[in-house]
Amino acid sequence: MAKANKIRREIMINGSKRWVTGNSEQEYAENLDAQKAFREKFGIKEGEKFVMGVGFPFERKGIQDFFEVARSFPDVKFIWFGALQKILTNHKVKVWVKNRPANAIMAGYCKGDLIHGAYQQATCLFFPSLEETEGIVVLEALASHCPLVVRNIGVYEPWLKDGVNAHIEKNNEGFIKTIDSLLKNGEDKAILDEGYKVVEARTLEIVGGKLKEAYESLLK
Repeated sequence: MAKANKIRREIMINGSKRWVTGNSEQEYAENLDAQKAFREKFGIKEGEKFVMGVGFPFERKGIQDFFEVARSFPDVKFIWFGALQKILTNHKVKVWVKNRPANAIMAGYCKGDLIHGAYQQATCLFFPSLEETEGIVVLEALASHCPLVVRNIGVYEPWLKDGVNAHIEKNNEGFIKTIDSLLKNGEDKAILDEGYKVVEARTLEIVGGKLKEAYESLLK
């Protein structure tokens, strides 16, 4: 029983639930049509550098820090994907959105080619969330070979490693330093390849096998 619970817990914490319910790494393979659709929708020039964020505009998603870091790069677009009905948005978030810097774009909810095209061309996914249960968008970025910048929170242990498959920082100072480096120098291919291995370890077949093992252990 303990072993089965451990396996199920690992599956949930590591974000594999998303892949079990129908997505696979093939969905995020390079798609030139998706990239073009994204650029045309948001007026991004081919090769233009931009930073993306994804999630409901909640305080715990770190949207305030997303805006504050964007202020340090006034010539770079910071695009936040995700929307929430105004009635569900608290006052603080409304103020932050209203007072965001001019280079911070609220894209609203996007899916399909638009979000895939964004992942495949972004300088990085900047995901400063303060608390996560699964980190699904992290897996989506890794599957898209999109450089990843996240906050140092426990849910990413031990599968994300700073400087190995992602960039993990504690505060805005660290975020700014890392994003500045990515904008100037790009990402090390070895880091992208290591990030993709995280996704490969969570394919439908592998996760299905873990679930099978968990359920079989319950019957013993």
